[in-house]
Amino acid sequence: MDKLSKSTKWKAVIIKSTMISGFAFFLVTFLSIGILSQGVVADIRYPSFFVVQTITIADFFERFEVIIAILWYITIFFRLSLLLYIILEGLKGVFNLTSNQSLLLPICFISLFGAMSIWDDVTSLIEYLEVWRFYASLFGLLFPLLLICLGLFRKKALENKKGINQ
Repeated sequence: MDKLSKSTKWKAVIIKSTMISGFAFFLVTFLSIGILSQGVVADIRYPSFFVVQTITIADFFERFEVIIAILWYITIFFRLSLLLYIILEGLKGVFNLTSNQSLLLPICFISLFGAMSIWDDVTSLIEYLEVWRFYASLFGLLFPLLLICLGLFRKKALENKKGINQ
């Protein structure tokens, strides 16, 4: 929380980045549906990739989908890096650690093992997405509520400890 309270521009940055990414998402979706039609877009797993794959300029410039793939890899790298940082900072706060470096390697190994063992192929992923709402409710609602309760309990315990010491 200290990092958020020190910065005065974080709300504007979040709003601007949300607006930019939302507009980009809308534009890609609109162009994909406009070029391929709604029926084709519904049947293709990655319609924006398919749209770029069909682009040919003068039968010479082709393979523009490589650019999309490179952008996807860069985006995934930054999203995973940000997620790892958030996890480390959160665990550092929960366990009252001075540095999160001691957690870096174990969390990376857990993430790597999880990525390799959660699903084997796309079919497993599709089956997993059917039960995703239960996992999302667990980790998106119940786990944060548990952390909030633990934080409030810890805060109350510290206040009681200060009251006893005075």
